[in-house]
Amino acid sequence: MKDKKTKFSCFTDGVSDFIFDATLGQPFNGSKSEGILCSHAIGDKADDLAARGTEELRRLIEQDLAALFPGKNTRAIAIERYAWQGDKYTQGAYGFYRPGQWFPVREALGTPLHDVFFAGEHLADEQGFMDGAIDTGEDAARAVIRARARTPARRHKPRSASSQH
Repeated sequence: MKDKKTKFSCFTDGVSDFIFDATLGQPFNGSKSEGILCSHAIGDKADDLAARGTEELRRLIEQDLAALFPGKNTRAIAIERYAWQGDKYTQGAYGFYRPGQWFPVREALGTPLHDVFFAGEHLADEQGFMDGAIDTGEDAARAVIRARARTPARRHKPRSASSQH
């Protein structure tokens, strides 16, 4: 299904919701026609999908792809899934701003607090995607390097033997 000209992303009203080619822009090996399609959903739909079994989800996604690409081989080679809303540490996949929040909240969240610099997709121009997390992580790392270059090294007093645990 993939060739040099493949450029693919779409919204559907099917199970797949939003699908995009995660291998777009990567070198193409003419002997392979596989790629990586990513699909994600939000809100109630994400909860509904998380409740489905992997094989049922595979069947439904293959049906969506067959409707999008009639006559093509749309068999999923493998499915990897993760319900971020159930992750005890993240409790979701990405920042979801309400109308009018994007600019003021983004600025506040991106402001360093003393020696702590922040990064993540929620601060990026590509908000909601891994690329944004990488970009803001690199920006934060550069900011830390600049801040350390301006600040003399701190000297910490060693703890006395009686204060160590």
